[in-house]
Amino acid sequence: MPYSEARRWCRKCGCPTRQFRDSIDGPRSKWTKSCGIGRPAQAQWPRLMMWVASLPSPKGQPMRRTLLAVAALLALMLPTMGRADDSDTEKQVATLAKQFREAMVKGDTQSLDSIQADDWIGINPSGDVADKAKNLKNFKDGTVDFESIDDLSEVKVRVYGDAAVMTSRYHVKVKYKGEKMDNHIRVTEVYAKQGGKWRSVSRQGTRIAEPPK
Repeated sequence: MPYSEARRWCRKCGCPTRQFRDSIDGPRSKWTKSCGIGRPAQAQWPRLMMWVASLPSPKGQPMRRTLLAVAALLALMLPTMGRADDSDTEKQVATLAKQFREAMVKGDTQSLDSIQADDWIGINPSGDVADKAKNLKNFKDGTVDFESIDDLSEVKVRVYGDAAVMTSRYHVKVKYKGEKMDNHIRVTEVYAKQGGKWRSVSRQGTRIAEPPK
């Protein structure tokens, strides 16, 4: 891009301005102050890329091939970076789900209150539905009393941006409304990132029928 155009961009926010330095090869101190608008730095990238594309390489050839190579490299890297982010999220969600199970066994309503979102909904293997307030009340008054949750298996976490779905299977021993239950169940849990923190928004358990004898 001709210098006559490039020199009229604010060096901080990228907007057009008449403030420019006298020579493109001059010292940094020659730059005048920015226009003060302060737009995000990303605003400079389109102009910067256009300017770089116009620069000659040491051999006098355009740098478009170099830019294409960089673009191709970024295209290859971004999916990998996304998978790495998803992997970290999967671990965070799996850890939170473990804390959820431990809190249920301990009857730790303080931890449950922290893990569950305000609009949390749970459906147990009997088909009963409870919101957060009712669930916490059930633990406090003994309506629900877990003895153990073990044999965790078939864990899978799928991430969808700020939401994640975890499915798993485990063995649970619990007393519900005075009745003891000993079941193998499949559980579907939904988590959402709220205010930078992962929280449980839904949980449903389904009893696995015993094979016919």
